[in-house]
Amino acid sequence: MKKNIFPSFWLLLLPFITQAQPDNPSEEWRKKTLYTQFPPQSEAAKVYRVQGENVGKIDFIGAYQNLHSLYLWGNDWDYELDKLPEGFYQLKNLREFGLFNTNVAVIDAKITQLQNLEILEVGSNRIDSLPNELAQLPKLQKLSITQSISAIPPLAGLEELTIDLYNSEAKVPQGLDKLLNLKTLAVKGYGSFDYRELLKIIRNLPKLRHLKLQTTLKEEALLELKNLTHLQSLELSGYLGSGKWLSFLVNLESLTIQQFYPSDTQTENYFKIIHQLPFLQHFATTFRPQYFADYQRFKKLELFFDDETHLSPEVIANLLTVKGLYKIHLRELPPNLAKLSQVEEVDLRAFRYRLNATFIHQLTQMKSLKKMVLDANILAEVLPEFGNFKALRTLEIYDYSQNLSDIDRQKFRDLLPNCEIRFLP
Repeated sequence: MKKNIFPSFWLLLLPFITQAQPDNPSEEWRKKTLYTQFPPQSEAAKVYRVQGENVGKIDFIGAYQNLHSLYLWGNDWDYELDKLPEGFYQLKNLREFGLFNTNVAVIDAKITQLQNLEILEVGSNRIDSLPNELAQLPKLQKLSITQSISAIPPLAGLEELTIDLYNSEAKVPQGLDKLLNLKTLAVKGYGSFDYRELLKIIRNLPKLRHLKLQTTLKEEALLELKNLTHLQSLELSGYLGSGKWLSFLVNLESLTIQQFYPSDTQTENYFKIIHQLPFLQHFATTFRPQYFADYQRFKKLELFFDDETHLSPEVIANLLTVKGLYKIHLRELPPNLAKLSQVEEVDLRAFRYRLNATFIHQLTQMKSLKKMVLDANILAEVLPEFGNFKALRTLEIYDYSQNLSDIDRQKFRDLLPNCEIRFLP
């Protein structure tokens, strides 16, 4: 099975249980809230997620020496945390740390004490640069930055980097050329962000194999892609020009193209190039019904259905002939969806309705369905219905807003004892 291009390091996330907060909370009240619910030596205290106003109440976090995963989310409207407490740097067993929506401006050099840290995620803070001392963390393999940053430290062991530079004035961070062990890079830039410069830099990274660019590239940037001949996986969105650059990427095994609607002539030219790539196994694209014959040539086909395309009975009948179709992304569920017996994965994160018993029943009729991905926001009163997914082996639920309680999460596990269930932030 092909390795997930952008793997998620998964640990069970337990939401922080709060009590009514007095106007002037005492130290005793703070300790009672944390210590009572999650005693420092308990099994539950290995994973800790703090949201909202509670972010400013973690001054005693150092007592949690068993902590493996720590996520801090401040309020968008009232940043409570302006400095990481000293106790944070004492968490010797911490493997994963996320810091979002705070007033923190500095990550101290003492972070070198976190020698087991594997994943670091920062976003929407006041941090302008990351400390060079991060290079002294031997296990740090994944870095995710969802804010403008001036430079990336020389992280010799880093394998995966995600950069979301939402500032329209953001520039390509310095130091990318020093990430010689980098295998996976995902970048989303805006405004005047210079993708051409980015591509010129990363073409010299010897181990880079997976690239994801979440934006529309200008023609001069597209032409730089032809120099990335070592890529095995490429994900792009928006306008892609003539596509001549694609013929140079002879080592591609996986190609994803979204939100690109070329003319029929352009599409035919694209398929001619794509079908000549010798190692291409997986192709993901926005569905266009006139290309069934071309779809049949892929061993693993993934289709995105958007507002412009609908799964009519005729389309379903034609898709039945596409043997390689293993995954679909849906915004709505047609009544005859169960006929697509070859589909193994369904992604409902863009689904426009809330799930109900009828929708769930349609999905349970898909005989080959092994994996389902969805957003917790579309879950209504349908939790008991999930017990009907007898063949389901993987369920991923993105719970951005913490809609699911611990009790709900346990119910999912009880209903699907043979299924791997991941609750993702």
